[in-house]
Amino acid sequence: FGTIYPLHPYCHAMQCHAVPCSGRLSFQWPAGCKRCAVLLALNIVALNIVVIVFQRPFLCQQLSAKSPGWTGRTINRTNPVSRVSQLENVSDTVTVRSVNPVDSEKRYFQSCLPQYFLDHLTKEFYNLAVRRRDGLDVFLETYISLWPTDGLVMFDIGAGCYASGSDSDSTLAIKFAKHFGCAKNRFFAFEPQPDVFMKTMQCLNKELFPDRFCVALENAAFSNVTSRLQLAGKANVASLTGHLAESGHKKHPAKADRDYAKSMEVMAWDVATYARLHNLAKIDLLKIDTEGHDFTVVQGALSMLRAKEIMVVVMEVSDKMNPDFWGASYQGGKPVFHSKHIAEPNVKSVWQFMLNLNYFGFWLGTKRLVPLSGACWDDRMEICGDPHGYLNSGICWFDIIFILNQGYGAKMINEILNSK
Repeated sequence: FGTIYPLHPYCHAMQCHAVPCSGRLSFQWPAGCKRCAVLLALNIVALNIVVIVFQRPFLCQQLSAKSPGWTGRTINRTNPVSRVSQLENVSDTVTVRSVNPVDSEKRYFQSCLPQYFLDHLTKEFYNLAVRRRDGLDVFLETYISLWPTDGLVMFDIGAGCYASGSDSDSTLAIKFAKHFGCAKNRFFAFEPQPDVFMKTMQCLNKELFPDRFCVALENAAFSNVTSRLQLAGKANVASLTGHLAESGHKKHPAKADRDYAKSMEVMAWDVATYARLHNLAKIDLLKIDTEGHDFTVVQGALSMLRAKEIMVVVMEVSDKMNPDFWGASYQGGKPVFHSKHIAEPNVKSVWQFMLNLNYFGFWLGTKRLVPLSGACWDDRMEICGDPHGYLNSGICWFDIIFILNQGYGAKMINEILNSK
């Protein structure tokens, strides 16, 4: 039925997970997992009965809706699954192309507001200060009429529910489902930690009942490959980012109980492979919150980005983004600047990567969105290189959005630039 079935808590404890093998799903059951298999089978039978009885069409539909000016590809599900190659260095793989100054492109580069961003940094853009109603909430509410009315596909990667309502640590898929409705749209949420996964399921039940299955929730992580990976730390600072576990500072300074020296193995997908296996021709919104691993997840969607099959990408900029930011925040607090060198990924290298693919970037603020790509960039915008200087804190936490300059994305860019 195209549904992702949550495993029983016992199965999480036994680490009985689906493991991809040569493009197919096979189950590897450790000793003691027979009970898990039985529970999973009963769960699937029960849920299928519910689906059949209530005939929930959004669980079974094949995504075929096309948005004006933007056509998704047709998926051949018999094709073998190919892994996306790991890109080690942004500058080695991407050359920023010249952008012709026409229509929304021209207006974009005439609407640079770097000083506004710097002047209103902590009041409008810093998530730690505006988390009760952040820029992403405002963006969704302001431009809701520009999204497709049906056939919408949304990924919430890093969907852990740590708060409810409009808090920045709540599950975005819930907000999206409430905004757009469930009947003709598909929402996917992913959380790799079993305990947080169960809490998130409770949030879905509470916030969306009786439409709990409006959001397909899966116990999984995302990266640029489909594999089993080590997740370091726990709760809302857990990350697949390697430099955190390798750094001399093993514990998160603000949350010392979350030790990056400790890790657990999790199932990770890349976006392109997951979309192919689930017959998703396009993604309207790809939201990523993976504690410093965001750009690696973007790399896993590269084939879809090149094919213009993703309309909007939202990702987090944080102190975990690279070793230099981490060091500037917590390991001596020594700032880093582009005049010398900043490890990649950083905000500048990310917008270069995305602009080359015709995606235009903005800082998400509570009152306006500020362009950050190309000529609109100012090296002072690399806030996490000097968090103590800009924020008086080592916690660096912002959201940026990239919109495809095509189809309804181009209209969205124009509307953003028209706003005062």
